[in-house]
Formats: sequence, structure tokens, C-alpha cells
Amino acid sequence: MNDSVISPRIAIGLVIVSMLSLIAFFALSAYAPDFRIENEADAHALSKTAVGYAGLRVLLDEDGVANVLDRGSRAPNQPVFSLVVLAPPPGTEPKALLDAALPANDSQPRLIVLPKWEALADPAAFGRVVKGGTYNPKTLTAMLKSLSPTTAVDHGRGLQPARFKPYGLWTTPIPGHLAPIDTMQTIAGRDWEPLIVRRDGGTVLARLKGSNLAVLSEPDLMNTHGLKDVDTAALALAVIAGLRKGGGPVAFDLTLNGMGRTPSLLREMFAPPFLGATLCAIFAAMMIGFHAAVRFGPPARRGPVYARGKTALVSNAADMIRMLHREPNMAGRYALTTRNLVANALGIRRQASAHEDDVFRGLERVDAARFAELLNETQRVDSRAGLLALARKLYDWRQGTVHAR
Repeated sequence: MNDSVISPRIAIGLVIVSMLSLIAFFALSAYAPDFRIENEADAHALSKTAVGYAGLRVLLDEDGVANVLDRGSRAPNQPVFSLVVLAPPPGTEPKALLDAALPANDSQPRLIVLPKWEALADPAAFGRVVKGGTYNPKTLTAMLKSLSPTTAVDHGRGLQPARFKPYGLWTTPIPGHLAPIDTMQTIAGRDWEPLIVRRDGGTVLARLKGSNLAVLSEPDLMNTHGLKDVDTAALALAVIAGLRKGGGPVAFDLTLNGMGRTPSLLREMFAPPFLGATLCAIFAAMMIGFHAAVRFGPPARRGPVYARGKTALVSNAADMIRMLHREPNMAGRYALTTRNLVANALGIRRQASAHEDDVFRGLERVDAARFAELLNETQRVDSRAGLLALARKLYDWRQGTVHAR
């Protein structure tokens, strides 16, 4: 009957699956921000939905403008960005927005594209969203209070024509036949310098005075939904061209959207040059586990503390004699025991004296040693090797005497 609880093959399989699952968990945890779904309903540069800005990245590529995703960890040799585009989600902490929009010792121009639509994932069509209304302007105003406490965000009503004109220092041409915009969102405040305004009033692009930070209040001028109109796409390119400084790439910041990449020891373990060491460590752990699995069998059953029976008694006595090195002193008794065995085999009554060996006269082999000689040799045994040699001679004498003809 097999007493094992589980089959060895199943146990080894479970161990292998557990190890692979643990390695996959750590690897996916390290690269979790890189595996965000690009079709989610959030408005960021990875989203391909109507409210996302993945289409703007494609438009820049087609126009020959280099663009990158900025996750917060820049390489030392990375070029300086000509413009950083931020798309903060509603509810962003004002302090976090301030740190991302106006970082210390950084004069790169930045553009904040405000959110507007409460988009929900369409359960009937993957990769599409359903319009669920607009965000409360007070939520956006609270988000911008760290930049300017006098900021005010407002919404227009219904579908309105998109007729804009440059204002102040803005010199980039503005297309004149843009598609109408639903619930147009504008920004105002004494700390904001208008750059692009509506012809009937209201600012959609403004710069914070004394800085390189601009805010686009109307996201439909840059999201995928708005770029389906050719003139709107041209205006998006004009806005980016007018705000860029230098020939570096345009960066889309993802840190405010929860997809930043912070320094991580776990990530470094799965990236060169440490990937080789990680794989070697995993392989060594697997080999150690395999070695342990094939080397050790089921645990041995524990026996009683004190063994019972004649065998245990004899073994203990033999161990004690061996420990005390008393084997040579047993040569005489071993010879007498051998003589008694021969006498019993021949049916001779046991002799009272060890020196009365004439009883075997005529029975011993002529060409073999006499028992009297072997008995005298017991007095000269002084080692285990000598005792073994004498025992061999007594055995030969016993065999020759019993089987002599």
C-alpha cells in the first residue's frame, strides 16, 4: 500500500508552477506601468479612445515632429525636450500638478491640456467610450489653484462654432474653418495671459505670466475625437509649434496619470546588465530544488529509543567489547566454544578441562593444525588482526575435524 499523500510527479509539477508564477508576479509587478491598456477611458497619451491623445502622437509622427513618452525616469544622454505635454486627470492634487508643471531648475516649455469629458468604457464595443457628461468646472478650478488662485474655468452651452483668433504675443496662424465644439471650455484669471481666444469672447489657450507654462482649456482641440477634423488637426499642430522651444522631441508626461516609472531594484533585476545574474540565480535555485528532491526520500520512521530482543542485547555487548578493545582477550573463550561445537557435532561428551584434547585424537586431519596448538596460540593473540587470523584457523580445524574421513 502506498502511504504517500501526493504523487511525486504532481509535487514536482506544483513546485515548478509555483516558482514560475512567483517569477512572473515579480516581473509583471516591475513592469506594471508599461502594461496599461491603451484603450481605457482615461485621457492620456497612451489612450486610443476618443478622449485620448494617441492620435496626436500619430499626427506628430506624420508631420515629422519627434515625440516620446515621459515616465519620469530620464537617461543622462536623453535630449532636452522642446515641449512637455501634461494631461492631468480630474482630482489631481494641486501640489502634484505644481511640481510637474513648474519644476525647480527646469525652464522647458510645458502645456497642460485640461480634462473635460466624463468618458465611460463602452461595454458593447471594446476600445470605444461613451460620453457621460462634463466635469464640474469647480473641480478643475481647484486643481489649478496651486498655479493661480484666481483661475476660473467655464463651460459654454451646446454645440458652438469654433472661431478663434490670436491674442497678444501669439503669431502662429490659426485655421478659420474648424468643426463646431460641444460645451466649449474656457479659462480666465488675472495671472493668465491669453494667447488664443474665441471671437465672441473666452480664452482657450493661455500662458501663466512670468513662466513657460501654457494651458489649453479645450481638450477637443487635441484629442482623437477633435483631430478627425482637418482644420482642428492643423490647429493642434500650430499650437504645439508655437509653444515649442528648440528642436528637441515633444514629450507626453505620464506621471500624473499613474504610469510613471520610478527607480526600482526589482525592475533593474530584469533588465540588462543584471538580467544575466538574475537568470543564473533562478537556474541555481531550480538546480538546488531538483537536487534536494532527488536526494532525499520519504522521512524514515522513528524506532523505539531502546531496542528489544536478543539481537539488540548481543549487538550492545559487542559494541561495548569493541569500544573497550577487549577482543584479543576473547581468543581463549572462542577456542573453547569452537571445541564444544565440534564435540556436539561428533556426539562426544564435553570435557571439563580445556587441556584434555586427546578426545579428538584420530579425528583431526593429519595435514592440519592440532587443537592443542591452536589453544596455545590463544595466549599470544594481542590484536584484532591476530584474533581474526586465529578464528580462521579454528574454523578450518572445525571443518576438517567434523568432515574428516
